[in-house]
Amino acid sequence: MEAGSDRRTGEARAAPVVAAASEIGGRAENQDAHGRFQAGSRAFLVLCDGMGGHLGGGFAARSFVGLATAAVARDGARLPQEPDAAVADLVARTTAAMLAEVAAEDPALDPHTTAVLCWLDADRTVVAHVGDSRLYHIGKGGVRWRTRDHSLVQRMVDEGEMDPTEAAHHPYRNAVLRSIGPTSVPDPEVSVLPALAPGEGVLLCSDGLWEHLTDAELAALAVPASPQDDLAALVRTAVGRAGRHADNATGLLAVFPV
Repeated sequence: MEAGSDRRTGEARAAPVVAAASEIGGRAENQDAHGRFQAGSRAFLVLCDGMGGHLGGGFAARSFVGLATAAVARDGARLPQEPDAAVADLVARTTAAMLAEVAAEDPALDPHTTAVLCWLDADRTVVAHVGDSRLYHIGKGGVRWRTRDHSLVQRMVDEGEMDPTEAAHHPYRNAVLRSIGPTSVPDPEVSVLPALAPGEGVLLCSDGLWEHLTDAELAALAVPASPQDDLAALVRTAVGRAGRHADNATGLLAVFPV
């Protein structure tokens, strides 16, 4: 079977339509970053959210995105063969290269970032994430799956100490338990899902986006009238709802047309 064909139908698989949008919100710097690499029907997507409590968070996010995207473009042949192991290895190698860039830029920096990465091909969808940047698997029926945050409030929900409805308003809702940086060992959570079907997509996003939108609003992007315009409008909606102190908000969308 051809590499670009759908195993369920045997038909040629269309390339995903990819769109990205980002808003600075009420912050002095946009510390979100995103990148992508496409080869036919295969695609690699990555989004990072630099952590504002650490000097150089934006640098870390941009460095990680640039290095990961370049690595996949250069030597991503292993990804289709061993996607889960290859994605975890990619996070480790990219982190090491990022830290080398940080040391060369300014040894005094202590940059940390979250990250969410996704590999899409005709056989599977591979997701890796660290922190509270999310990936949503979306379709006509709504949100079908999403990553689980590596955060304090998520752990409290998991342990029964908090109702999920309380998490959005908890004073420590932005406390992240895993990140990528000089003082943390990269510990990505890797998930392998089925390949996406026509009318399905993935949305990678920073917390500045998902915190202020409903699952129904996010899922509507699976069959957009215009992927770029619809995503950009949703990012602006999130920033508007957050008000004058809005965080950076970024979304990276890949949808397979019907």
